[in-house]
Amino acid sequence: MKKEKKTQGPTLLRMVMRLTGEYSDQGKVSTARNYMAVARQLKKHGMEELTLAEVTGATMAKLQSAMAADGLCPNSIACYMRKLRHAYFVAVAEGLVRDTHPFYKIPTASTPTVKRSLRPEQMKSLRQLKLTDPQLAFARDIFLFLFYCQGISFVDASNLLKTDVCGESFTYRRQKTGQLIYVKLVPQAREIIKRLTVKDSPYLLPLLNNPADPIEKLRQRNSMHRRINRNLKILAKMADLPGNLTTYVARHSWATGAYWCDVSVSVISASLGHTSERTTRIYLADLNHGSLDAATLAVANMIE
Repeated sequence: MKKEKKTQGPTLLRMVMRLTGEYSDQGKVSTARNYMAVARQLKKHGMEELTLAEVTGATMAKLQSAMAADGLCPNSIACYMRKLRHAYFVAVAEGLVRDTHPFYKIPTASTPTVKRSLRPEQMKSLRQLKLTDPQLAFARDIFLFLFYCQGISFVDASNLLKTDVCGESFTYRRQKTGQLIYVKLVPQAREIIKRLTVKDSPYLLPLLNNPADPIEKLRQRNSMHRRINRNLKILAKMADLPGNLTTYVARHSWATGAYWCDVSVSVISASLGHTSERTTRIYLADLNHGSLDAATLAVANMIE
């Protein structure tokens, strides 16, 4: 009978799973899911018994190569390696292992992705498509809503509540940074809300089914996001649009359109929530809702 290998000392997998639970308990569901994905990679590539003392530059490079051979994109691999590095550093801080600097030569920085945007005439082609499929029409409505609302991200749009709207504008806190963003509701966006809003739902758009559990909320959002992006690919072919059309393209298209309308970079940055607090203070005196309203209306009218 084959003897089972007896693991000597705490494993990297156990450390990763511990952090998964801790982040989940803190309500950081997305981070917890990333750690869970890392755990799956360790198991898939036979490293579930890898002890912290066995974590070396060579073993991490081997894991990195294995994930690349599986077809994972470089940024996903970099994200997973950052999670592993953090788990290792936590173990070092707790005295569970002596730091041998196994991640010293392992790339963990994300590679900047090519930002795609649609030109005004391409946005018009998409907007003017004659659609009979309700799922395709829904995907287009969501894409256009993101565009009309200053390039709001899909995540933030899914979190919008009806109570966030005040008159002809709404405010929201960007989930990624916590920054408070003001958005002018142009007539085109108001029409989409009127068409899509569900009477008994607290949400402005029908992207979530009012889940109480944060993990279920994330599951619903990711499922809806994938479905919309799949339908956007179909719409891109119908409108003869180049490249990969996703909800993120709406965000970058608004920013590019605003720049073409001679909107200042400071106003664009504020609209997207990209600025740091320090940068915001520098140009705050030059920024007001009037300039944001003008920018939003100008970009919306570009595709009419």
